[in-house]
Amino acid sequence: MTKYDVASIAAINDLEGDWQKLTASKQRELFGFAALGRKDVSFDGNGQGTVRVSVSKCFGTDSYTKCFSYAQFAEYCNKQEKIDP
Repeated sequence: MTKYDVASIAAINDLEGDWQKLTASKQRELFGFAALGRKDVSFDGNGQGTVRVSVSKCFGTDSYTKCFSYAQFAEYCNKQEKIDP
């Protein structure tokens, strides 16, 4: 998988824009494995592309967000390494 694959997956499946949760089956369908788990994700196709992954705990009082380029996200998918912000 390359950054161009991530960009096309995000565009074709209407993932760009708002924050969303993807089911494990949807993640396996799109990326080949459950890369994100139960985290919120936002794809932004501007520039080189950015994937934001966020997790909140304690009923939303504590949250963590991490940003990846499309190329970095593709590397995680190629290694089948789960993303943890």
